[in-house]
Order: sequence, then structure tokens, then C-alpha cells
Amino acid sequence: MITKYFFSIIHLKSSCKIYPHQVFRANFLKIPVSTTHTITGSIIGVGVSKGLTAVKWGVTIRLLWAWILTIPISALLGAFFYFMFSLFH
Repeated sequence: MITKYFFSIIHLKSSCKIYPHQVFRANFLKIPVSTTHTITGSIIGVGVSKGLTAVKWGVTIRLLWAWILTIPISALLGAFFYFMFSLFH
């Protein structure tokens, strides 16, 4: 859970309003969109609208690091296994 409290229906509706706007904006700019990033960003945005203390920043920072490190680590693992399998081929 990213925020410290459970969202009410009003907050959920706010998050649902933010989500399509982010998708349309990214589509207009021709930027690839991850639904996970968009939904998480919307939830964090709604939490911030209730105050900076409403967001668990430790969880948010870990999410950001996971997003940043996923592609490079996946590329390194893919290259490693490619070269390992090419040695035995």
C-alpha cells in the first residue's frame, strides 16, 4: 500500500479521472505508457493532494528504483544467458 490510509470512493474516482489524462497526454507526446506506472502515479498523486504525509515515501522510492533498474538488469541477464547458450551451441 502506497498511502497510509484507505481511499474512499471519492478518492478512487479522482484516481480514475487522472489515469486517462495521463494516458492521453503520453499518447499525444508519442511516449510509451505502462499501465502500472500510470495507475501508481495516479494513486500517489491523489495521496499528495491530501498532503505529503499521506504518501509512504519509502515505498514510493523503492518503486522508483525498481522501475529504473528493471530494464538494465534484464538486459544484462539476457546478454549473459545469450552468451552462455551460444557457447554450447
